[in-house]
Amino acid sequence: MARLQPDAIREERLRLEKWLSAVFDRLRLAGQRECRHRAEPAKPAMTSDPWEVIVRLEQLMRVQKTHKDPVKNRRRVLRSAADLVAAQTLVFVPVNAAELVICVGEKLLSPWDSSQLTTLISKCLDWEEAGYLVRNEVATSSWAARFPQVANLLAFPVLDGVPVGWLIAINKSSIPDPTAAQQANPPRGPEGALREDPAQGSTRQVTPFRRTDAAMLAPFASLLGYHARAFQSYSHLRELLVGLTRSLTAAIDAKDSYTYGHSERVARIAVELGGELRLPDDELSDIYLAGLLHDIGKIGIRDEVPGKRAPLSDKEFEHIKDHVKIGYRILSGLNAISHLLPGVLHHHERYDGRGYPEGLKGNATPLLARILAVADSYDAMSTSRPYRDALPCQRVEQILLEGANTQWEKAVVDAFVRCKERVHAIRQRGVGESLCGALDDALRKGTGRRARSSMVSILIN
Repeated sequence: MARLQPDAIREERLRLEKWLSAVFDRLRLAGQRECRHRAEPAKPAMTSDPWEVIVRLEQLMRVQKTHKDPVKNRRRVLRSAADLVAAQTLVFVPVNAAELVICVGEKLLSPWDSSQLTTLISKCLDWEEAGYLVRNEVATSSWAARFPQVANLLAFPVLDGVPVGWLIAINKSSIPDPTAAQQANPPRGPEGALREDPAQGSTRQVTPFRRTDAAMLAPFASLLGYHARAFQSYSHLRELLVGLTRSLTAAIDAKDSYTYGHSERVARIAVELGGELRLPDDELSDIYLAGLLHDIGKIGIRDEVPGKRAPLSDKEFEHIKDHVKIGYRILSGLNAISHLLPGVLHHHERYDGRGYPEGLKGNATPLLARILAVADSYDAMSTSRPYRDALPCQRVEQILLEGANTQWEKAVVDAFVRCKERVHAIRQRGVGESLCGALDDALRKGTGRRARSSMVSILIN
């Protein structure tokens, strides 16, 4: 994976500090204005809220993978922001009806009702000037009959040029002191309606949303908007690389009809081996994509060499060995998949150190390449080539077992034995949706850090 240079790291830190400082200043100013508006002196406790927001935003920026599953990212943002405004429910409602409505807290509204509520909110033009919408008197408005569960709300548009969704906090509330809750004639109505909280087993009092709530929730709405922009950019990049990968593998197949489908089979076999080794899903995606690309350097090999029916001369063998270096050079400019390059470069290393291009021995060869070596060898031996017929499956298995811990790592060969029936069943297939899934995980790894750096810049501006 491409790493940030020291200057870039310092620049990212400065942008982060600048943005978090600006968020803190806005929150503190909002608190001071709120106190003046209510004719109350500013309380020292108000300063703790901005710091809590800063801490949570910093934690989010450290763990967020902006190109990962957008539903997971959105749910993480909502969970981080949920109790900052003490809302009964915090919900993200996408404009696109095909996307998932995400709710944190009590599920007061169905996805359909949530969508209908955002339709009404979007028609209230107040949010265009302030950047958000507060309704503390829903119970006395025309919405009351349609949404009796909603006493008040605070809503932010999630923007990517235009609204792509809404972040809505519903029913700001607090759980009063038990002795105070027993006082006669407790306050009721839009500004103080009492509600039962089944989860807490106590009475929850609805209170008005304030400017401080809006100030605290605004950065999280901005973060959701950034995710929408980043995922859109990622999708375009994925489509580009899907096309590129298909074109490159098709070019290899066109050069040598005997190896047609070889890269796809190696990719699928390698995934089976990785699964037996209990590797996580994101590493299996890397293995699949590296398998597709492992022989990409054969584009640079003279056509007559791979198709030669007679044994290769020493010079020809040295030439064909160059395909791993050629493939490495071809792909080295694609930073998004740079973490796959060790598999392309080293899949012909041997466990005893007598392989190429660098003669790596044992675990000095990356695991990705050690897995591809077994998958590549199995497919090469079990399919016909110009100079020999395909070997029977039993003979291929025997050769792999005999070469364990000399040519191949024994743990990977053992994994092959455990899943050999599934491996034998793999047949020539086209590059399909599995390629898209592999690119998903590969791109997230290759671009995640740069995306986090860009996120800070986008939010500052």
